[in-house]
Parts: sequence; C-alpha cells; structure tokens
Amino acid sequence: MSKVKIPQVYVITNKINGKVYIGKTNDLERRWNEHKMDAKYSQFPIHVAMKKDGITNFIIEPIAYYSSKEEALQMEKFWTDEIRQILGSANVYNIASTSSKKKKSVHKKKTDELEQFIKDNFHYNSITGQLWRKYTNISQIAGFKSPAGYLRLKVLQTRIMAHHVIWFLFNGVWPKNQIDHINGIRDDNRIVNLREVNAKQNSYNKGISSHNTSGLKGVQLRKNGQFVSQIRYEGKLYTLGIFSSKEDAKMAYNVKANELFGEFARTDV
Repeated sequence: MSKVKIPQVYVITNKINGKVYIGKTNDLERRWNEHKMDAKYSQFPIHVAMKKDGITNFIIEPIAYYSSKEEALQMEKFWTDEIRQILGSANVYNIASTSSKKKKSVHKKKTDELEQFIKDNFHYNSITGQLWRKYTNISQIAGFKSPAGYLRLKVLQTRIMAHHVIWFLFNGVWPKNQIDHINGIRDDNRIVNLREVNAKQNSYNKGISSHNTSGLKGVQLRKNGQFVSQIRYEGKLYTLGIFSSKEDAKMAYNVKANELFGEFARTDV
C-alpha cells in the first residue's frame, strides 16, 4: 500500500543557533532526503548551513497540515512571514522575495510617524500585560492571537508583534534582538515576562520537543521502561544518565540546564 501524502508546511531548525527554514511538501520524509542531498552541492542558505554545521545538527518537523497543495503553498508564505516577524529576518534561511525586501520590518521602521502614532493611540498596562487601543468613548484591547500563539496587530499598515510595541512603549526603544516570553506563554505580555535575547539564548528557553516520549523536557522514555536524561548544547547531544524514575532523570537535566544556560534555562516543563 502506498504512503498517504498530505500537503503540509514544515520547519527545519538548526539546533546550534536556532535559525530556521520554512517549506512545503506532501511527503516530509522524501523532502528531508532531498534537502540532505542538496546540502552537498546547493548554495541555498539552508543547504550551505547544513553542510557547514552538519546534517545531524538539523531537525525537520511539520508545522501544520492542509487539504490541498494550493492551501499549503499559500500558508507556506504565511508561516514564513509569521516566523520572520518572531525571530527576525537574520534568523530565517528563506530568501526574501523582492517585494518582501521592500517591506521594512518594525525593527527598521522607526519613523517619527509610527512611534508617535503608537504613543498617541495605545496604552500598556505592565501589570496585566494588556495593550489597549485608545478611543474617544471606549478603550479596546489590541491585537489578535496568531496561529503561533503570539498577539499581533496592525499599525499604519504595518504588521507588528504586540510584544514589540509593548517593549517600545515601556522602554522607549525598539528591541534590537528577539523578545523572549520567560514562562513560555506567548501571549503573556507582562513586562516581568519579557526579556531581550539573541537567537541562541531564545533556543534555550524552548518547550518540550514534539519527539519527546516522557512528557518532561530533557527526558526520554526507553522501551525497557527506563528514563534517559539528555541535554543538547552547542549542537551536541549529551547523555546525563539513565534512571528508573522520570523525576530523577528530570532533576539531572534541570541541574545541567541551570549550569549551562543560567537564567535562560527552561526547567518548568
């Protein structure tokens, strides 16, 4: 029986630096094999990176499934733009189209008009994390939740992540790097939950991988019922030990994560 082919959008992640590539396919295994072959000769950014950093330091995962190739094609662009907004263009291997290059990101579009409009039309409550639009008679909470879980809004025909606007309103400057949600809740925009980080630091604070078999970050359940504690650092996977309980394996991961990642360690999942 032939394998069922499902149109989908996928992401390839560089485990060393957190950079990503977004693509579409109806056969993820075949497409991944094509990427590995292309890494030998292609000069496309993702393939150059795979050759330089080693294929084992890259992972491919589906983002979403669709009912048709046409829908997957359309959503590939959506997800590329979405993730480029989140991570910044420098952290996305996809080559921007000519039209996309003409669209300045919010980090570069620091015009007096945009900044003044934001100051005049938005109010931020740093305690609740809510961003409000100001109106004559009523106030309205700003932003809508994207499929990735972040709040977004449109200001002067520019699509902006809500936490970028919040950072500007609270600090008076635009973030130069990525904004990390410390507790992993992407629409929790309280100022105590936001911090400016680089791509590598942001990758340390990721949640549980879709390939996880234990329900705990850094812990994998073996077929024999034992739990192996592992941590990835600078592109290499280190085994910390094998345990009879997942709690002990998780403790081993947490200790090492705090040692390697410091304040950016994610040990609550």
